[in-house]
Amino acid sequence: MSLIVLEGAWVRFLESIEGPEDVRVSSRLDQSRSAHCTAMGKVPLAWLPGTSWSDPEPRLPAAIPNSIVHHETLERELKAIRAQGYATNLERSPLGYTRSAWPCPARVEQAICCTA
Repeated sequence: MSLIVLEGAWVRFLESIEGPEDVRVSSRLDQSRSAHCTAMGKVPLAWLPGTSWSDPEPRLPAAIPNSIVHHETLERELKAIRAQGYATNLERSPLGYTRSAWPCPARVEQAICCTA
């Protein structure tokens, strides 16, 4: 479980608690990632006020080869996240892993708790 905060186009991990499973992803404590490249980052992007999330760049930066780089693709994914109530990342960060995340009903200032 992780506690994150959206900082512009980035998501920063404030806290991370590992489970007892054999396969684990290392702690991302105090690390930042492009929000559109992670399931946890796409959750707050999907519920930002307004009708769309925008970035002035023509292409979004890619963290890995499978990253979303087109605004239209991201908009479709954010719409699906709002409809289903959770986000997934299928081998988009990091390669070989599938992650899921969803918002906690409670918010503390700008922090949003998501499980992935």
